[in-house]
Amino acid sequence: MTRLVYLAVFVAMSLAPAATQIRDGARVVVATRTGQIAGRVVSGHETPVPLRRATVTLIAERDGTRLTAVTDDAGAFAFTSLPADRYALSAAKNGYVPMAYGSKRPGGSGTPVVVADDQQAAAVINLPRGSVITGTVRDEFGRPAPDVTVAVLRFVVSLQTGGRTLQSVRIGSAGQQISGYAPDGFPGTAMTDDRGEYRIYGLASGEYVVSATLRPRGGGPMAVTDVHQITDADVTRARQLLREPSAGPAGGGAAPGTGTAGSTRVDFAPMYHPAAIARDEAATILLGAGEERSGIDVMLRPVPTASVAGVLSRPDGTPQSGAQVSVMDPLSSSGGVFKSTRSGFDGEFVIGGVPPGRYLVQSVTYPEGLSAAAEVVMVGRDVPLSLVLAPPMTVSGRIVFDGTSEAPDFNTVQLWLGRRPQPIFGGPGLDRTPDGRFVFPRVPTGTYTLRINGRPPAGWALRSVMLGDIDVSDIPFEIAPNQHIEGIVMTLTDRPAEISGTLQTASGEPAPEYVLVVFSADPRYWVAGTRRTKHVRPDVQGRFIAGDLPAGDYLIAAVTDLEDGEWNDPAFLAELAESGPIKITVAEGDRKVQDIRISAKN
Repeated sequence: MTRLVYLAVFVAMSLAPAATQIRDGARVVVATRTGQIAGRVVSGHETPVPLRRATVTLIAERDGTRLTAVTDDAGAFAFTSLPADRYALSAAKNGYVPMAYGSKRPGGSGTPVVVADDQQAAAVINLPRGSVITGTVRDEFGRPAPDVTVAVLRFVVSLQTGGRTLQSVRIGSAGQQISGYAPDGFPGTAMTDDRGEYRIYGLASGEYVVSATLRPRGGGPMAVTDVHQITDADVTRARQLLREPSAGPAGGGAAPGTGTAGSTRVDFAPMYHPAAIARDEAATILLGAGEERSGIDVMLRPVPTASVAGVLSRPDGTPQSGAQVSVMDPLSSSGGVFKSTRSGFDGEFVIGGVPPGRYLVQSVTYPEGLSAAAEVVMVGRDVPLSLVLAPPMTVSGRIVFDGTSEAPDFNTVQLWLGRRPQPIFGGPGLDRTPDGRFVFPRVPTGTYTLRINGRPPAGWALRSVMLGDIDVSDIPFEIAPNQHIEGIVMTLTDRPAEISGTLQTASGEPAPEYVLVVFSADPRYWVAGTRRTKHVRPDVQGRFIAGDLPAGDYLIAAVTDLEDGEWNDPAFLAELAESGPIKITVAEGDRKVQDIRISAKN
């Protein structure tokens, strides 16, 4: 069933007069704090029951104030002495899936609760029972494997790339996935017991893969990065030594377990259900709401490992000693392979115990910021690799406040220079001056975005990040070797654009159950994390606001359901663009009102 909704404009678009605009900081508004929100948290069963000791979170839209409450034995909660505002409301309880008020799915957008002075709003939040994955981990001989870490990874839309990716199950903001805990405190994981069995609970419905990693306690032979696999020849040689002690290694051949050139080195790398080494070969588990899936077993087996070895050199060709060199899976957010060492006096490094796969080898020196990176493919054979460190680049520019309000302190604008797709360890530092100039002095080569880290100063919004004639506020830019980026101008304005209005059903009733996606009409801006894409949920009166928009042409579409992060997916936005969305253009400072009605043909 399609989630797209046909829209129709039923009230002419209007532009709010400039004289009616109210900006943060233009005048002081004293909140009376007489509003209330009260309600209950109940189970999502067909016959709901109250949930005691559930945690309820309330977040104010205006300033982000966060309040929490715990439900009583009747599942009731209340927030009192609230200023008039729009609030996000959510609830969580161990063993259940967190939900935002009004959301149709875990991680979905909730319905804002509007509170006026002297008004009491009521809300009921339904928490679905969490799903469960259980199974047994065994070794290659079929024996139960105790003390093995088992983790679930869920397919989601990446907030960094907009593509489909696997992420570890973790606790986040209200409405995100929650799961059971392992003894070591990592959510979404469990340790197998003495029977090799595990149980992970509190999962939302969705697609998962399951991995198992042998992490022995207290070290021991299994903790060694390179393990020599004993062969029949080793056993024969050991028996010969027992019979003829004088026939030691000097008498011909190496002692068993010493890892000769022809030996087989193995390790117990992370394995995926049912017995896959690579994640793209793992079986996908489709988990329904409240479902308990058993028999999700994993077989551990030693896999052939190899070493990455070579020399780390400085730009002038001299050896670089004491620098960290790392081998990591660039696709992994958690639970993947990560091994590191430090280069020796002559610049040589050896990283052993690397299982088959594609890896990123990288090194960064401190405080110089010299960096090197290369991709390698491991198939059980040692890989020679020479890394030459490149000098860091600089990224510099200035911040400009363009508006009629008093400009805040430049240091209130926190900057973030992010590398795509994989952050390199030891991100670039930042030097600032009182007049708004900034320099990132040690930046490795790569693809970057420059953005405001967190919220801009109150009353201000980002207008543009100009690199020459190109606005790179939403488009990544490349830093090549020996290329310093200079003259970036980051401009903030106190006149951001805004689109507001009401969303109603075909019969004229408020439609808070839908989600509006406001996005740029230009496909160049269909990128992850852009300011030009907003997803908003109308409140219980059907009113919506999409604020802090850069000037430009936009499309507005409505959907009945929205997966967390799906607004970052270019394919999804392309589908919306073909569904007959409403088109609207806003200039800087516009406060446009766009009332929308769901078409009867939907």
